[in-house]
Amino acid sequence: MPAEFPKRQHYIPKMLLGRFCDDEGRLWVGDKLRNKIYAQNPAKALAQTHLYTRHSYDRSPPSAEHEQILGRIENDAAPAIDKVVGCARRGEIPDLSERQRTAVQRFALAMARRTPESQRRVSRPLTDDDFYTIVSSRADQIGYTDLPPKDAFFEDDRWRGFAERIRRNNAALFAAGTDPHMVEEERKFIADTNIRFAVARETDKRFVIGSHGITIFDAAPAGGELAGTVLPIAPDVLIHAVYKPIKPSLLVIRDDPASSDLIDAVNEATTRQSQTIAGNSETLIRSLLP
Repeated sequence: MPAEFPKRQHYIPKMLLGRFCDDEGRLWVGDKLRNKIYAQNPAKALAQTHLYTRHSYDRSPPSAEHEQILGRIENDAAPAIDKVVGCARRGEIPDLSERQRTAVQRFALAMARRTPESQRRVSRPLTDDDFYTIVSSRADQIGYTDLPPKDAFFEDDRWRGFAERIRRNNAALFAAGTDPHMVEEERKFIADTNIRFAVARETDKRFVIGSHGITIFDAAPAGGELAGTVLPIAPDVLIHAVYKPIKPSLLVIRDDPASSDLIDAVNEATTRQSQTIAGNSETLIRSLLP
């Protein structure tokens, strides 16, 4: 494997994590499973080894193609996200070009596909029984006669390793969104949706980012704003995917009880849906964990 191969791969992009650091460049992380809160370098946070690596089945070298696809989506979106954050902080509705809007939409959709937690939400895990049925059916189709019985199949390290590579490759393919069905779903998403924006101004309250990626937000308890899919892109700015004909707009969240409740509700939804949350304040992270 080449030395430059990206082994540690972020399911929450470094480009996004860097925006949630404190003034000293630290990201405050809350891990619900381990019940720990700690400061971490964003380069090391919310990542897994070889999460998007495509593994071969014939002993050829692994490929970083899925990681590279996600990297291009991030790079395309980064300037548009910079523009969104800058405009929102000035109280202006971001005036995105068609290309910039598409880049932000692709980025938001990728955030819904790429995290392990979001993948578990939208798909049923492939059980050993399911997997063996698929493999044996394919073996019958091609006339392969050396497939062992199911119990022996999963007791054999070589076959079990083969099964694990397929599972990991399928998850990485889903994250990258290159399957023809997902390409069509992306086209429809871009055609059918707009992006709204929200900014927290004149208030000290801030958003967190979660390991689920996007936040599915039921806004009813907080006055009906931001219902649907939201994604914090900075501690004080988030994007909100809405279906047309709703047009882009900017929700300014100020220092009043209703606005305070809205930020709290978004953060609580992010925390419920995520095993790990991160933000620019230890106090904020502690307030959200039990």
